[in-house]
Amino acid sequence: MDEDEPLIVERIEAFGITFSRPEFWKFRLEHDATYLYWDVDAGSMRVTPIRTTVDIERYLTDVFEKERDHDPAWRSVGGRKGVAWISDGDGETRSHFCVTGRDDLVIVCSYAYDPAIYAEDDEFYAPAVDLGLEHFDAVLASMRF
Repeated sequence: MDEDEPLIVERIEAFGITFSRPEFWKFRLEHDATYLYWDVDAGSMRVTPIRTTVDIERYLTDVFEKERDHDPAWRSVGGRKGVAWISDGDGETRSHFCVTGRDDLVIVCSYAYDPAIYAEDDEFYAPAVDLGLEHFDAVLASMRF
């Protein structure tokens, strides 16, 4: 991420989640519990916290197994264990997913963009999407819960 780019600390108080995100990302609450952030030229990030009674370790292992066809990987999210994978959904969207959590909280994060605009030789959209993916990684690294 560009060091000169202004970041703000986002707080999702009801779930005790904080993370840093680019200031220029727009925001909208979807469906009462999905926090949507987006850059018109690059893509969108969603954070969906879910209260649960499941064992988080078991849940993450189940997600890993369920996503085997998408080549999942274990990754750290704010110092906690998470599962990450990439999925080409309906052909119009490529999504980078990461699921993590603690105790009674599962957090589903995703970054989605239109793969049709992500041609490597595209001089406008490809760098914007690359930067959006860098921002998504930085959000995950900064996430605390």
